[in-house]
Parts: sequence; C-alpha cells; structure tokens
Amino acid sequence: MEARFVQDVAPKGGYPLQNYNSYLQRGRGPTGLQFAGMIVASTVIGFGLYFRQRNNYRLIQERNQREKLAVVPYLQAETDRRYLKQLKKEQDEEAAVMKDVPGWVVGESVYKTRYMRPIIDDPPFF
Repeated sequence: MEARFVQDVAPKGGYPLQNYNSYLQRGRGPTGLQFAGMIVASTVIGFGLYFRQRNNYRLIQERNQREKLAVVPYLQAETDRRYLKQLKKEQDEEAAVMKDVPGWVVGESVYKTRYMRPIIDDPPFF
C-alpha cells in the first residue's frame, strides 16, 4: 500500500494580514538616551546615599571610641584594685608560710630583675 503525503500549504488567497507594527511600537520601551539618563540618575543617587551612610558610620564609630575612652580609667582602677587585693592575699600567704625562716622579708623579690607587671587573667577587652 502506497502512502499519500499531503503537504500543508497556505489556504487559497493566503493568510489574513497581521498588523505587527502596532505591537512593536506599543511595547518598545525607553530609548537609549532614557536608559543612559536612568543609569546616571541611579549612580548619582547611589553615591549620595553611600556617602551619607559612610559619614553616619564614621560619626557612630567616633562616638563609640569616645565612650570607650571615657570608661578606660574606671576599668583600669578596678583592675588595679583587683591586683592589689591579690597581692595582699599573696603576701599574707607568704608571711604565714615563711614565718619560721629567719631574715625573710615578706614581699621582697628573691630575683635580681626589674619589676614586670603580671598579666591579669581577665583583662577588659573592647
């Protein structure tokens, strides 16, 4: 059996005309100059917002730094008090342990080196 192929062709008289120009013109969008204007405007606005935020950030950082510097003397005083309390406790212990040793002076260093302040276990970090 021989198959007959039928080719799909346009109808007699052709297809009806499509007015595609009206579709293209309606959804065309902004021109190149308008795009350039939008890019420049968004860049200018973006830089303005960036510099304003940067200045605000700097002011906040400066304020925080001033607050920290205002608190440092109080924190140092607390650290010194804690150090002196610990030193007094250690000297009392030393006096109790070395009470039977003749010629022992409490608090005097047995080493011939210069004084180095000890590192505190919990220094105040910022």
